[in-house]
Amino acid sequence: MKLPFNRPSAIALPPKPKGLSQQMSLAGVANPVFSLSNENGRAVIRIFEEIGHGGVTAKALAGMLAEAGSLPVTLQVNSPGGEVWEGVAMYNLLREHRQPVRVEVMSVAASAASVLIMAAEDIRIARNARLMIHCAWIIALGNADGLREAADLLEQIDGDLARTYAERSGQGVDPVMAMMKAETWMSADQAVELGFADRLLDREADPEPVPANRATCTPQSKRDLERSLRELGFAKAAATAIAAGGYAALSGTPQDEEWHQLAREIETIRAEILKG
Repeated sequence: MKLPFNRPSAIALPPKPKGLSQQMSLAGVANPVFSLSNENGRAVIRIFEEIGHGGVTAKALAGMLAEAGSLPVTLQVNSPGGEVWEGVAMYNLLREHRQPVRVEVMSVAASAASVLIMAAEDIRIARNARLMIHCAWIIALGNADGLREAADLLEQIDGDLARTYAERSGQGVDPVMAMMKAETWMSADQAVELGFADRLLDREADPEPVPANRATCTPQSKRDLERSLRELGFAKAAATAIAAGGYAALSGTPQDEEWHQLAREIETIRAEILKG
């Protein structure tokens, strides 16, 4: 039985317009720290600098992911952002990586950096860290036709990025677009609440209260069911997909036995996957 897990969608930006001198960016200041290390059986990649030329490039990340090989990846991020083209390429590289990818936001994941982390199965954020999303901007030189073309291109890119944020967070595209237009800075708690991160870093996360009757209680919402699935070890995307269909069978007047049956089936699927 196959797990109904859907990888995040690829981002396919429109081609750069011809006849227009431009620099596409999501802003950033360089701070050249980029490294890979093997720590307790995980490949830890650190991106502590700008995204793009003069900072971390998609080509460099591709090399590190190849070097990581069969190890699961932890991507630690502290980046103000940078070039949207590079950020999107890095997102797609992480999305296609065959091993699980976990992101840890150490201080800030802003702009293009907030885009690439959306490919991770598990996004954790430090309590005092920040995540920022906004619309792409451009520095362009050209005639009237070229500048109109650049404006059209920006709108297309913003739409692509909004759909990516919406898919990962569970928010609607329109609310996400409004957040981008307002240049929204999220605290760690806000990022988790809105679905842009899954939880705080382990050492900073508050333990969730466990009801006395947890063994027999019925999930009261899709989010409650998703939380239970995460506790079983499922990644956020998988838990969201299962909860979207699973809770419907339990909604209305759910019975404890129905919940227990679903939980047993989920655990059976997980056991089969772990066996390979």
